[in-house]
Amino acid sequence: MKKPFTFAVISYNSEKYISETLDSIKYQVCNYGEERDIYLVISDDCSSDSTLKIVKEWIEFNKDLFKSIKLIESDVNCGVSNCYKQALQCIKTDLMKTIDGDDVFCSIDVMSEIEKLNDNDMAVFMPLRLTSGVVAYKEGDVEEFFNYYTTTHDHNSSVALLSTYKPFITPEVSVRRKYYNEGCLEFLSQFKQFEDDTTLYYIIKNNPEITLKFIDKPIVLYRIHDKSLSNGMTSVAQLHFISDLYKFRKYEFLHEKNICTKWILFWMLKDLFLMKHLFDIGNSKYCRMKKKKRDSAIFKAKRNKLFEQFSNNVKKILKQESEHYEKNIGK
Repeated sequence: MKKPFTFAVISYNSEKYISETLDSIKYQVCNYGEERDIYLVISDDCSSDSTLKIVKEWIEFNKDLFKSIKLIESDVNCGVSNCYKQALQCIKTDLMKTIDGDDVFCSIDVMSEIEKLNDNDMAVFMPLRLTSGVVAYKEGDVEEFFNYYTTTHDHNSSVALLSTYKPFITPEVSVRRKYYNEGCLEFLSQFKQFEDDTTLYYIIKNNPEITLKFIDKPIVLYRIHDKSLSNGMTSVAQLHFISDLYKFRKYEFLHEKNICTKWILFWMLKDLFLMKHLFDIGNSKYCRMKKKKRDSAIFKAKRNKLFEQFSNNVKKILKQESEHYEKNIGK
């Protein structure tokens, strides 16, 4: 019997990048999918550009690659959270990975990497960014990631890290579908533009067996561009995103019992309140705390005798993924 796996794409006005996202899934299927039944779910939040036209043409040309394809077309724009929820509700396999319609999968066998994980792993894969067609990592990312990769995380420390400093980007996170239960989806429904941190928080808070596990490989190239909610210019959608984030952090603060975590969440809330009112927070208390935490992680990594080997391996991965993107995806 073939092993089932689902790829799920979340899209909204993604006409510029959606073909690359889908082609990166095609690469996974064609190169690693022979022994699998692979399902594809695409959830679109009422795009007003040509995203759906591109998607439908791509599906028509590539439909034979998949066991089944489910295209969800929203009649009205309900926000990324609802779009994400609709996709999750259509996923019937425990092994799965969601991706935004502007990101792309890496060259490694994503399905096998996810299958290797234990059921109680909330896996954090190595972060790689994609900016204007260039694959790279942010300064300090490798050192910071190495520090957490070489640290053992129990449930309590995992919850604290996810709730406060979160030294990773959520597109690189993977967890089994079974944890996205009705309670999780109901919690997600409280928000409009903030889907990833909210679900991961609910999952880890309500499943004491789950811990963070840092993996020394990337599975997603996270695209940085001026239209993304977390990186783009100020817009109405971004203000909704910040409001959602404020609402979420307030929920965390009110339900947190650990005093140290609650203290950090207080400063996060203060920053978000200022951001909602368009104040600069560049030198805020929380920003200074987060920078100090990151600087400490970087310092520890550089003093570790294993870091040089790890860093050299990352450089090889970066070269491999750059060549892969140029040859197979961004052509």
